[in-house]
Amino acid sequence: MDKDFYERLEPTVFQIIAQRLNGVKRVLEIGCGDCRLVNFLVQHTGCEAIGVDISDADFTKGRRESRRLHLSHLVDCIKGNAEHLSSFLTEEFDACISKYVLHELKNPSTVLKEIRKVLKEHGNIIMIDFPKL
Repeated sequence: MDKDFYERLEPTVFQIIAQRLNGVKRVLEIGCGDCRLVNFLVQHTGCEAIGVDISDADFTKGRRESRRLHLSHLVDCIKGNAEHLSSFLTEEFDACISKYVLHELKNPSTVLKEIRKVLKEHGNIIMIDFPKL
């Protein structure tokens, strides 16, 4: 697999996710990195989106982009551990997304249980990943 495979795939992946989330109001992304997907979803679906990541190193870029797009009132990037989503309300989100993160987690089943707590009944979970080799 070449170096820029995921970069080339990103626009298609983002578009598919946005299509699946059409009509949702609140979205949580686990492992948001620089919040590119969060910003994209807010811009293309009009939802409110929160990204959570264990590291906030890339948040400045994402926040700058949300301000540039005049979407900062709908976007938030929060430093946190996906194994402990207790800062969110029970059944707070209509959808939860995890893109290329699940294989990196030490306790993926714990994270999935936490997602279930913050996801509304009949909410959507979108997981995009590949097997850990």
